Order: sequence, then C-alpha cells, then structure tokens
Amino acid sequence: PELVAIQVGAGEDPSKAPFTKVLEQADKILVVRNQDVDIYGRIWCCWEMFVAYQFNLIQKPGGLMVVGSPGGAATPQIDISVAEASNAEDKRKILQYIRSQRQGEESVNRIVTEVR
Repeated sequence: PELVAIQVGAGEDPSKAPFTKVLEQADKILVVRNQDVDIYGRIWCCWEMFVAYQFNLIQKPGGLMVVGSPGGAATPQIDISVAEASNAEDKRKILQYIRSQRQGEESVNRIVTEVR
C-alpha cells in the first residue's frame, strides 16, 4: 500500500500526482468496465475522467475508448461526492481540487455520467 501511495498518491495537490502526470502525456484513455463494480463509484476513476476532460481526451475523436458492460448497482446520475476511496485524504484532496476549478463538481458528475 505504501508503494501505491507513492506512485498514485495525491500529495497536497492531486494535479501534481505521478498518476496525473502520466495522464497528461496520454493520447487516448481506455475505460474497461465490468459487470461486478461500477468503477465510477471510486474517486480515482472519477479523477481520471476529470483529467481526461481537462486535457481534451474526452472531446477528441478516438481519445476515449470504453469497453465492457457497466457494472454494479449503477445509479442513473453520478455524484462524485459519494465516491469511495481507499485513502480518505486522497478523496478530500481530489474533491477540493475539482471544486476549485471552473468545470467544478457538477461538470464532472455530468461527464462521468455520460461516459458511464
């Protein structure tokens, strides 16, 4: 868990996390859904969509690929404020960052709901 925290961890600013830095360089993003779990019930998956949107991957033709069936007890509308995280501090920092941006939480909820 400590190694994962170092590689993915939000630190003080999730936009500077190693995970985010890798996404900044991506040309495409692949979302692999499964029937057992609604991945957008996880805060890091929601963060990934937020970052992909910020870097125009979602808007870019072919920039977002989605495979698999939506899973879990999917709700019609995503609310990232109730998304889960293994680390509560990561969730707090991610939500704080998203809420401070022009797109904001409602935009992320809409984007994630559409992608899902």
